Amino acid sequence: MQKGYRLAPEPLHRPCVAHNLQSHRCAVRAAAARDRPYYNNSPQHSSGFLLSKEANKELLASKTVAELKVAFESNADYHDNISIATTWVRLGRLVRSGNRRQGQAFARDIMGKTLSYISNKMDVRQLANVVWGVGQLGLDLGEEKLGPYLVHQLEERAQELFSRTSTADPDISQLCFGVSIQPRAWSQDFLERLVEWTVQSLDGEDCRLVCDACKGIAKLAINRGIRLNEQQRGRLASMVESVVDPDGDEYMAESVPGLLFGAATLQLPLAPETVRQLHDLAVSMPLPLARRKGGINVAGCLFRCTQLGYQPDSTQVQLWAQRLLDDALGPGKGSREDAFGWTVHALSTCRNYVPPPELKQRLAAEADKLARRKDVAKPSQQTRLAVAARNWKVRLPTPPGGWPATQV
Repeated sequence: MQKGYRLAPEPLHRPCVAHNLQSHRCAVRAAAARDRPYYNNSPQHSSGFLLSKEANKELLASKTVAELKVAFESNADYHDNISIATTWVRLGRLVRSGNRRQGQAFARDIMGKTLSYISNKMDVRQLANVVWGVGQLGLDLGEEKLGPYLVHQLEERAQELFSRTSTADPDISQLCFGVSIQPRAWSQDFLERLVEWTVQSLDGEDCRLVCDACKGIAKLAINRGIRLNEQQRGRLASMVESVVDPDGDEYMAESVPGLLFGAATLQLPLAPETVRQLHDLAVSMPLPLARRKGGINVAGCLFRCTQLGYQPDSTQVQLWAQRLLDDALGPGKGSREDAFGWTVHALSTCRNYVPPPELKQRLAAEADKLARRKDVAKPSQQTRLAVAARNWKVRLPTPPGGWPATQV
C-alpha cells in the first residue's frame, strides 16, 4: 500500500510495550467485564470501544500472516468495521513480501465476516482499505466462492455513500486506485460513476490523493476503456497543476511517476510549465527513491515527459542517461531486460541524446538475445527495442514472426 493510504485512527491510549501486551489485554478485558472504562471517564471509552481499539492495535502489530490470523481469531468477539478494514490492509502489506498462498487462504476465511460489516457500516476509507488489500492478494474474485458477493456489496455500499455525500470524500481517490488493481471484477456502470466521483472529490491540496486518482483512472482507461470527457480532463489537469511543487516534500517526489503516468495516459492538457516542473522533479529524484522505484519506473518518467511534449536539453538528457544506464539502479518490478528496453526506448525519444556506439551494440545484442528465445517474448519488450532501433537507425535481427509495429 502506498504512503497516501490512511488507516483508521490509531488507538487513543499510548501503545503498550510488546512484552507487556498480554497483561495489557487482560487488564482491558477485566475492565470490560466490570463494565467501566479502563483509561479515563470519557463516555466514548466504553468497554466495547476499548476492546475494538485493542483488536485493531494487535492486528497492526502482526509481522506475519500467521500472526495476523491469530490476532484476528483471538479477537473474534470484538471486531468492528475498522478492525475488518485494518485486517485487509495488513494482509495486503504482508503478502507483498511473500506468503501469498497463505495470505489467500486467510483471505478466503475472512470474506464471510467482511460481508457482514460492509453494508451500512463501512465508510469510504474502510472500503478503500478492503479493496486495496484484496487487490494485493491477486485473487480472481469472479472465481472465488464469495467473490461476486463481495464485489456486489462493495459496489452497493460505495454507491450508497456517493449518493449521500454532499461534498465529495477525498478517500474516494484511494478507492479508485484500489479498484484499479483488479479492474476486471467490477461492473462498468460502477466504474464510470466511481471515476466521475473521483474527479469531483479532489481539492488540489494533497499530491498523494491526486496521484492515486491519476493512476487509478489511467489503469481503468487502459484495462476497461474508461474515458474522461473534456470537462473531467480539464478538472483533473487543474488538480495536477495545483499540487505540483518544485520545492515539495518527499511525498511530492514519491508522486511524480504516478502523476506523469496518469497525465500521459489520459492525455491531460497540462500547462507546459507544469510538465517542465514534473520533468525537473523526475530527473532530480533522490537516488534512494529512484532505486526503490526501479529503472522501469524512472525510465517511464522520461518517456512520459516526452509524450507530454517536453524535450530535455543536452545537459539534462546526459543526466538521464547516467541515471538510467547505472546498473545500481535496478529494474524495480520487472526484469533487467525490461528495464533496458524502457531505458533505450525513453532515451530514443529525446532529440538531444546521441547514443554512444557501445549502447547501440548493446541494443543489437539484447534484441538478438530476445529473438533467439524459445519462449514467447512479450510484444511490449520487442516493441520498445524496435522503437529505439528505428530512432537510432540500428539494424536488428528479425525474430520469428517479425518485429511488432513500432507506433509506440
